[in-house]
Amino acid sequence: MYLPISLPGVAETSLYYAFRNSDVLGKAIVVGLFLFSMITWIVMIEKGFGLKSALRDSAAFLSKFRAKRNPFSFADRIEEDPSPAARVCEAGYLRISEMNVVQSNGTRRALTFSEVDIVRATLEQAVADQIIVLEGKMIFLATAVSISPFLGLFGTVWGIMLAFTELAIAGKADIQTLAPGVSGALLTTVLGLVVAIPSVVGYNIITSQIKSTIVHLDNFVEEFIVKLKIENLVQEEQLTQEKQEQERKNQLEQALREQERLRQQEQMRQEIQQTRQEQERLKQLEQTRQEQERLERERRQFEQERQEQERLKQLEKTRQEQERLERERRQFEQERQEQERLKQLEQSRLEQERQEREQQEQSRPEQNMQEQPSLLQPDPEPNETREY
Repeated sequence: MYLPISLPGVAETSLYYAFRNSDVLGKAIVVGLFLFSMITWIVMIEKGFGLKSALRDSAAFLSKFRAKRNPFSFADRIEEDPSPAARVCEAGYLRISEMNVVQSNGTRRALTFSEVDIVRATLEQAVADQIIVLEGKMIFLATAVSISPFLGLFGTVWGIMLAFTELAIAGKADIQTLAPGVSGALLTTVLGLVVAIPSVVGYNIITSQIKSTIVHLDNFVEEFIVKLKIENLVQEEQLTQEKQEQERKNQLEQALREQERLRQQEQMRQEIQQTRQEQERLKQLEQTRQEQERLERERRQFEQERQEQERLKQLEKTRQEQERLERERRQFEQERQEQERLKQLEQSRLEQERQEREQQEQSRPEQNMQEQPSLLQPDPEPNETREY
């Protein structure tokens, strides 16, 4: 006693009737396709929920990361986040910790451009590892999409061949002889389509979620590198300002020391002059006046020479400062041009990858269109037999 599963609009038929009239190979294909369908649904449900959670967590992590100015703000609680983007960020933190960026005073130095490139390579490697995890078990869905129609077609062709063989052995062409074998043969085609159609839909949905997650991971890598470069520029600017301030302090101290030296020289000269005047007190007043005039001329000449030297030193310092500023401006312009060139190269690479993915997506529908006509070819053969 069995419970028939009747199809609407078809009289006196059931899936069990078709299965019962199949041969051993047909029954094996039906059972295999049924198990294949169950495993496919389990994989699609598992991957669907997992990828949905990964996409949501990655988008949330990227939003929180963009809201922070410091790229190391998540270093303490990165292990608590389950998203793939957090795993990529954790790999970047681990690589930076190996570079000894923490100085003796507890502050963290800026990364060099070579170190930034190393961090970028580490992040891209972590993204590739996460892609492998995200695409796990996808080969099974792709295999289900490809092989299920062919298994159904194989079972149909095999069943129809046996049906015609039995018809030839019976020696008469009637529907009672042909129908059991044909129904069992067509059952494999039905199950092949039942497995292939949901697999195609699930494969496309899961592939779309994987691509969206990969885009979030790539955006996080670029955001992380940009924040590192910005922090590098800020720290370099602070170091430059501190260096300029130190140079100004040194110049001021040097000027004060020079003034003190001149004051001491003047004081010594005055003491000598007073001693000389005390010794020559008994000399004539004319000689004293002439000596005073001569000393006054020497003092004015010495003062003029000193002022001229200071003016020349100031001019030389001004010229050196202008040359240094011009060199820094040219160096900054070269670095900015190099960064723009690197961004353009990265955009070209992303555009090329996007075009390749679009070409792959376009090639899949064409393959499905080529496979569908082959599934419809066995149908005219039963009609030709009935006409006979």
